[in-house]
Amino acid sequence: MFWLTLTLGILMGLISRALIRRFIQKSFPGITDGHLDVLLIILLLIVAALSVTKHRDEEAKRMILRDVERKTQEVERLPDGRSRFGVVITGKPIVILEEHGKAISKFNIGDFGGCLQHSQRAIQAHEETLETLSRIANYGVDGGAYLPARETAKLYDLAARCADRLGKGELAAQYREKAKQ
Repeated sequence: MFWLTLTLGILMGLISRALIRRFIQKSFPGITDGHLDVLLIILLLIVAALSVTKHRDEEAKRMILRDVERKTQEVERLPDGRSRFGVVITGKPIVILEEHGKAISKFNIGDFGGCLQHSQRAIQAHEETLETLSRIANYGVDGGAYLPARETAKLYDLAARCADRLGKGELAAQYREKAKQ
């Protein structure tokens, strides 16, 4: 629509110039200044109609966006990657799953520093999500509310094994303790 409006605007500008008017009148002897003026008015109306249509479309898009924002303002993105709307939680804890998968890959190739880093990101997402959910009144969240206890234990166990390999015994002990809970 932009290009059509631009082309019509340029055409109107050219027709309004005296030199082009004379060229058109010589090329088409039956065309008078009155005909060219009518053509300019018609082109002006078309450009105006296109502009109004574009403005109306943009206004409709703005209204739709406002409506979507209003309807989704209560949706909260949890640290683990899921969404919460009121007391309903949907989705998968994708952040935890991805980081734990990366940690396992790093462990398998012997990159224990990378393994520990990704394990800690997964654990952080898990703990921040639990903290967020525990602040919601009457939610009744416990450690296994969204991630089974054995999966939570795997997060901490892998972090403990990586910390051990890196010689970080105290950190490994903390993670082993959390794996037991």
